[in-house]
Amino acid sequence: MTGIADKIKLYNDAYELAWQRMSANGLHGSDNSARLDAIIRTLIKAGRSNASDIASEAVNHFMIKQKLSGA
Repeated sequence: MTGIADKIKLYNDAYELAWQRMSANGLHGSDNSARLDAIIRTLIKAGRSNASDIASEAVNHFMIKQKLSGA
């Protein structure tokens, strides 16, 4: 996966999957949207290339943070 168009598609697919999972868990919101964007971009820059894996890791980040904050 090297092309810009491929990375944009990967980002869009991962974001959509993650947002659906976050909404199902009550984690949607504008603050989370910006953080989700940053997490997904970081994972793609790190070389991740599977949208489902990226989405899962991003959602796990929020779930862990929610548990740690006691929410």
